[in-house]
Amino acid sequence: MAASNKRQAREKARSAINKWALGFASVAWIPGSHYLMTGGDVTMVMQVGSILMLIWIKLKLGQCLLQLLLHSLAVKLHTQSLILFLSSDGQQNQW
Repeated sequence: MAASNKRQAREKARSAINKWALGFASVAWIPGSHYLMTGGDVTMVMQVGSILMLIWIKLKLGQCLLQLLLHSLAVKLHTQSLILFLSSDGQQNQW
């Protein structure tokens, strides 16, 4: 399940890191295990990055949608003003 906010994303990332650390600690005593741990490190970074990247994408998507909504509202208001201006009979004072 994907995290829905920053707090949940951080908790999931910490949980993943703790699980990886526990796994590494359990095999660190084996000679040559550091070779396998390097691959595990890369996998851990990718896993934690995907957790945190997903919440970043959600935040950016929310910001983009808000900007799109505000822009469309501004266009609508400008269009209505233009229609009112063009439909007036010149009775309004000109600057």
